Amino acid sequence: MFRGPNSVEYRNLPDFTKKIQEANNLESVPNFWQVGEFKRAVQRLDAGATLLDDFSRLVLERAHIEKKYAQMLASWSKKWNDKITKGHEDSDGTLKPAWHSLLTEADQLSEVHANNDTQLRESVQKEVTKWRKSTYTRQLRGWRVTKDAHDQFVKAQKPWAKRMKTAKKSKKSYYAACQNRDSLKSKLDTAKSDPNLSEEDKTKLETKVSKALAIAHETRKSYEESINSLNQDRPRYETEMKKTFDFCEDIEQRRQDFFKEMMTKYHAILSRHTPEQCKDMIKVIEHINPDADLVRYRREKGIEMPLCVPPFQEYGSKPVIELVVDGSLSNHLTVSTTDLASEDEDDDEEWETDGWSPPPDPSVGRPVRAIYDYVAEDEEEISLRVGDALRLIEEEDEQGWCKGVTLDGSAGLFPACYVEDITEDAFDAIKAGRSAEC
Repeated sequence: MFRGPNSVEYRNLPDFTKKIQEANNLESVPNFWQVGEFKRAVQRLDAGATLLDDFSRLVLERAHIEKKYAQMLASWSKKWNDKITKGHEDSDGTLKPAWHSLLTEADQLSEVHANNDTQLRESVQKEVTKWRKSTYTRQLRGWRVTKDAHDQFVKAQKPWAKRMKTAKKSKKSYYAACQNRDSLKSKLDTAKSDPNLSEEDKTKLETKVSKALAIAHETRKSYEESINSLNQDRPRYETEMKKTFDFCEDIEQRRQDFFKEMMTKYHAILSRHTPEQCKDMIKVIEHINPDADLVRYRREKGIEMPLCVPPFQEYGSKPVIELVVDGSLSNHLTVSTTDLASEDEDDDEEWETDGWSPPPDPSVGRPVRAIYDYVAEDEEEISLRVGDALRLIEEEDEQGWCKGVTLDGSAGLFPACYVEDITEDAFDAIKAGRSAEC
């Protein structure tokens, strides 16, 4: 199990605040809690499997070198032993045994390197392969442990991401309503002092102002509710994300511990013959500290990064951001309005696509086939059965979801890793088969 830090002494909240103040834009630094940024933890699991394979090849190649050198020494010794035995040197003299002694050293050294080859293969390389197979089970599209971690992160983050989207949308609607309200009030103030404007026009303008006030009130209420919903969901979000993160950390900790153990064995094998050359190697290996590495990773790229929860920001007020770390609220951090403006600009496209759109065309999109069953969890998703053919109409997003349309015209989201690409012919064959069944 992951050996986490016992206290918060590893963290310094003011350091986080200072770092963010210097950046002056929270979005400029990838943060674990931001939507989709958990992928770094998932990618580290993938990298762990790759590193195990790399280490296995490294050891195997060194074992092959040891074996080759042992064979070359043995071959060289045999060649010259035969030549000396059949040679002209006096068999009864003292020089011939000296010839043979030159070869005895080679024979002994050959045995040493042959033993190195055997030990490296049996005690290290095979153990690495065995450990990798027991930890990383391969499936059709990658490692099972990676998929499990990814799916759990997505499950934990999806409700939070929806609430964040709703909060941003509600804030934008409220600010737009306030701008419209203020504009109409300004026009009304001007109209009241304009003798050329009829009372009827003034009355119409007053009616518009009243409606604008009501809309501003309603959008403000919706905005407040969206922020409250976000705060209410935060404990669940933190708990579930931490649980999956610790799952990843447990695997990474065991991998680093295992690497240290195998590197120590590697050193022990080679140092029997060359102890002087291996002194620096063991010093560096003994310096490996998985606990310290994981604590640093948690602090710089993981769950000990600050969770930025957007507070309710009244229209026209100075915007602030609250930093929450392990439930502790920091001082309000002022953020420049230009940063918030750019954030809204980035979201414009997202908001514009929230309106009505025509039903998807089942004949448009990239053909794919379901390789796993999936049961939809809400109205935005669609269920899949193994073998189902559908067309991809939106590529994988930062959360690992894509959008597709089924043969019957149903459209919705589903995990991108649950389907595989197929040809148009294969798609048509599945479509024809389904039609025949009907």
